[in-house]
Amino acid sequence: MELFLLLTLQVVLCSVHPATGESHHALPPLYELDDWAKCDIAPERDWYCMVRVIVNDQDASDRTETNDLKHFRRTLLDRGVCLTALARASDAAPDTITNRTLPPRWNKSDRYIMSELMPNSMLAGVTTELAVSDVINRRLASRHRGLTAYTEIEYCLKHDPQRQFEMALGVSLAVALVLGAVLVFNARRWILEEFVSVRESTPGKQFLLFDLYKSFGLVGVVLAHSTLFGAFLMPIANVELLEQVIAHPNVKVWRLVCPFLMLVFFTMSAMLLTVKLLQAPSTSRPSFGAIIANRVIRLQPLNLATIGFCALAYDRFIGGPLGPRQLMVEQGLCRSRWWMNALFISNFNMHQPCLPHSWYISADFQLFVLITLVLMAVMRWPKIAAPMVAFCIASSFMGPFLTVLWTDIDPVGPSNLHEMRFFLLDSQFMAQLYTPFYNNLCWSVGGMLAGIVYDRFQRCDSIAKERLLKWITFSTGIFCAMLLLSIYATIAASEENSPYDRWWIAMCYSTYKLSAAAFFSAVMLRILLTERDFYGSSMVRMGARLYYCVYLIHLPIFRIVFGNETAVVEATPTLLVSNDYDLMPPLFHYQNMTECFAKHPGSRYCVVKLVIKPTPHSEVWDAVVKYSKHASFHEHSLLDRGLCVDACVALVDSLDPAAAATFYTERVTVTPYRLLTIPSENDLPQQQARYGRTLNICANYYLWQRYNLSGYSELERCVTADSHLPALDVYHVLFLLVVVLLFGAVGTATYYDWQTVPSNNNNEANHYTPKQRGALWMEFSLKRSWTQLTVVPRSSTQRDFAFVEIFRMLSVFIILAIHVSMCFTAGPTANMRPLEEFFGLRLSLMSVSVFPFQVHTFFTISGAMLAVHFLDHVASKPGGRRVGWAFLWKGSVMRYLRIFPVLFVVWLYQVSWLDWFSRGPGDYRYFGLEKDNCRTNGWLNFLFLNNYFKYGNMCMQQTWHLAADFQFFLVELAFLILIVRHPRTLWPLVVASTVFSFVTPIVNLYHHKLPGVILANFKSVYVY
Repeated sequence: MELFLLLTLQVVLCSVHPATGESHHALPPLYELDDWAKCDIAPERDWYCMVRVIVNDQDASDRTETNDLKHFRRTLLDRGVCLTALARASDAAPDTITNRTLPPRWNKSDRYIMSELMPNSMLAGVTTELAVSDVINRRLASRHRGLTAYTEIEYCLKHDPQRQFEMALGVSLAVALVLGAVLVFNARRWILEEFVSVRESTPGKQFLLFDLYKSFGLVGVVLAHSTLFGAFLMPIANVELLEQVIAHPNVKVWRLVCPFLMLVFFTMSAMLLTVKLLQAPSTSRPSFGAIIANRVIRLQPLNLATIGFCALAYDRFIGGPLGPRQLMVEQGLCRSRWWMNALFISNFNMHQPCLPHSWYISADFQLFVLITLVLMAVMRWPKIAAPMVAFCIASSFMGPFLTVLWTDIDPVGPSNLHEMRFFLLDSQFMAQLYTPFYNNLCWSVGGMLAGIVYDRFQRCDSIAKERLLKWITFSTGIFCAMLLLSIYATIAASEENSPYDRWWIAMCYSTYKLSAAAFFSAVMLRILLTERDFYGSSMVRMGARLYYCVYLIHLPIFRIVFGNETAVVEATPTLLVSNDYDLMPPLFHYQNMTECFAKHPGSRYCVVKLVIKPTPHSEVWDAVVKYSKHASFHEHSLLDRGLCVDACVALVDSLDPAAAATFYTERVTVTPYRLLTIPSENDLPQQQARYGRTLNICANYYLWQRYNLSGYSELERCVTADSHLPALDVYHVLFLLVVVLLFGAVGTATYYDWQTVPSNNNNEANHYTPKQRGALWMEFSLKRSWTQLTVVPRSSTQRDFAFVEIFRMLSVFIILAIHVSMCFTAGPTANMRPLEEFFGLRLSLMSVSVFPFQVHTFFTISGAMLAVHFLDHVASKPGGRRVGWAFLWKGSVMRYLRIFPVLFVVWLYQVSWLDWFSRGPGDYRYFGLEKDNCRTNGWLNFLFLNNYFKYGNMCMQQTWHLAADFQFFLVELAFLILIVRHPRTLWPLVVASTVFSFVTPIVNLYHHKLPGVILANFKSVYVY
């Protein structure tokens, strides 16, 4: 989940173009800091002051707009000024003194001045204020003519904090090492157990899923907070990128989805409480006071320790100019509002919060008390159970409904960049919608209901359990559909600005909260009731115990790390951000095919490969050379152009013959270079001879006119108004016939399965014979297939290898994401730059090099499963009979028949209806070429030899895995039979296989001069 979250967040960051507009270029940057290292900070020498700078309205009105949803306020600047003793002592300029009035539209909350929370030793006098104002206004006047500003000092560092910071950091590291050593020492028994073989089976832990989520879900929470708040804690230079990321349409989805990482903890807490209370004997059930006291004892020590650290030690960790803003402000708030954290009501203090993230601890405690009261009331008076549950569900809905209805808050998430710039201080979204317990009640109610169902499940017989599982599975699907629809409706409703739509957006948001809580409660309940036979490692148990500590301390660490930046940070996910990338011609550019055939019905439309000729002393060519040398960037001298032939003929005829001759160039090429020829289209040489010169002149004319470059174009494909449309043939009819037969079999088998009425005695069907019930065609029944998918593993082998199914599912999703990104890199994509830059990151390069392991592990799984089932088969043979070599033929045929039907149907689709999705001029590289390759070389797929022969024109390139897996199967099965028949050959075969597996790749890499790892090389993907 975290990996998916991180990958998706990275793609969102990389999917935005660097800012090229000029709407904010006339204004100074948000952050400027004088060199921290060169400032000799001491009371009698230099002072380092952080200043709020407010640009005058009249000067900035024509240069900026106030839109907190899209932009930071460019009229509110932060400046770090190293003020010398001489500057403090000199008289301020008269023009500076006259500019000491605050612009009319600004107030204290807009400025976020927090000087009242600073100690008196950091405050500045009037003389210092005037000196700083003089320095800043002089800088503005010299760099941005006509701008004037009002300035106000937030604080001044008069003593060098570096020594104190280093000492505090050293003490903290020492304490962390000691605590880590103690933790490892106490956990030594757990760690040693990981290396000891299990001699006897022990029951799995009842709620291991919660430990797993505490360990790994918290990692996602920490990473999400780092991604969200890290950018706002640091002084960023290129804030345009951050603005584009926040304003991206996909970010709204993540604002609604990411909170689930945190809110699910409410559900787990309520479910654990419910199960413990319901399963406790009525005679020894704890009282309400005992339950709450136990909770306080568990939470309070670490809570008070964190408050004490913040209130007493924060000022020791100031190591940069922005440190006091992040640390001293919160330290002051904790010294005055600590009691609200200690009483677990800090979620009602989000205007001046101490440890803002502790809202979760307070809300969880409040919900814990509420759910405890509900459960004890229900157990004391069982008759009110149903009304009480109904009241709780209604309250869960009404809380967020009334909050959204009575306020003007956007429920999609915090989108006010002015608030987020100051860490959501005094945020209405946080104070009124996100943190109150009544707006998160649905998560605890969902956990309580899941706990009640869990307890009831434990008391049911097997038939009732199976029926209950089906209802839970069905409910999970319904809640998932409701959640997706409510997310879409909430986002759509939030984009409406009419005040009369508050009822609708309140309804959508409340439904979203309720359906999300119901979905996750049902999912966790379904997993807990079925997947109970896997075990957690010592690291999982240790992580589950530490999650509360890690959660409390992670944001203070963020403040210390991010708040002590000493210089403005260039925050960007890209490899190269220089604007000369935009000088280059686009890799793909196609004239409109529909307009071509509308204006010129008899014309041809051709796609050509255009190779740019080297052009010295050209900025564009220099940019092409600069970017093309990187492996993750395409070869930008190799372009795709789609041209209307008749339009090109008219253009060439309108040119002077001498001018037209200058646009025709001799052949040049690049490496790698390949034309994607379609086997069924054999008239390409004639078309090249007929249209080649005209298309070369036409393409060069457009290239010279826009970029002052020239090149050589070679025709790759031409179509007419009729030939580019797919035609029906026998393959299409055969595929439709197969689809009709399959749907008929599914419908008939499902109908017969639903007609089964088991009797009271022998569970036999009354409406059809046992022969019909066991027929092969009955396997097409949807009811039977669904039952097989959701049935609880019964055999020990199925339970032992249940984790393999989870791994395979996750791996398939990752592989699909990788393949989709590969399609975008190879296809005609308009904004190729984000992909090129993303795959040029060091993390991406490392990830790409290990991506093949996702596929290769399937070979390992296949081999392990084959060995297990084969040895089980051998052990089950009566009388110790040996397996003969005939089993090799039998196993091969069974394996082939298992794969062939699906492979045949997919192949038949590839050679028939696939190209009906082809609409654009460049789609032939996906559809037409694949269709022809499958019609020509598809027979190799059915022989599972397509990974060795004609792999350059392979049908369904992803099926190389099936071919290799089938070949491995044959070899592995032969080895297993040989080992069973002749046990002495075991170690010779193992040694020989190991040596072969090690030597063969070495020889292959050396012979073909391959790098040995998969590299993100877009140049080979482009011509793939």
